Amino acid sequence: MNKKLFQLSRIIFAFATVILVFAATVKAENPTKWQLLTEQNGVQVYFRYENFDDNVNDIHQQMAVLKFVNTTNQNLSLEWDLEAWYNGVCNACGKKDKEHHFSTQLNAGETKTGNFEKRGTQRELLIFSKFNNMENKVVLTKFNLANLKISIL
Repeated sequence: MNKKLFQLSRIIFAFATVILVFAATVKAENPTKWQLLTEQNGVQVYFRYENFDDNVNDIHQQMAVLKFVNTTNQNLSLEWDLEAWYNGVCNACGKKDKEHHFSTQLNAGETKTGNFEKRGTQRELLIFSKFNNMENKVVLTKFNLANLKISIL
């Protein structure tokens, strides 16, 4: 009897360990706390993942939200090309097109953070990650702000 109980406890422990490792991996890939993406010429770029639910229009999605922090006492202009991998494939990498080229301006000491409600005017601050209410999903697996240029206004 003790041998069976010991084996059962080992199986339960192994199963619990697998669940904890899986949960930690998912959280690491989709952080909900601000993570520093890059820091360059007095600008810090952070990101985190947020879920957005618009029940009226049945839109339930996750976005990678960007936050730009100007740590200087100068007004700055930023521009970059978004490289986004969905299910491990980057369709826009190396392409120079208007759809994936973004820019914004930051006043001295200003912080700009993406806001889903302003998604029509803040496209540069939000990156689509996935639909939360669909079974066969395209999922953002990686992204990069390529060719980031910062200049003084």
